[in-house]
Amino acid sequence: MNRSKAGITYTFFKSFKIIKQFKMLPKFTKFYYFIRMKLFRFFINMNLIISIFGRNFAVK
Repeated sequence: MNRSKAGITYTFFKSFKIIKQFKMLPKFTKFYYFIRMKLFRFFINMNLIISIFGRNFAVK
C-alpha cells in the first residue's frame, strides 16, 4: 500500500510540475485544461501499469 501510494504521489507531483510549466504560457490557456486532462489520465495509466507489471522495481 505504502509503495503504491508513494508512486501515485510521485507521478502526480511530476504531472503538476509539467502543468506549472504550461501555466507560464498565456497563449495556451484554452488548451491548458485539455492538456491537464490528458496528462492526468496518462500518469494514472502509467502508474497502473507500473503497479501491475513493475512491482519488482519498487519506487524508493
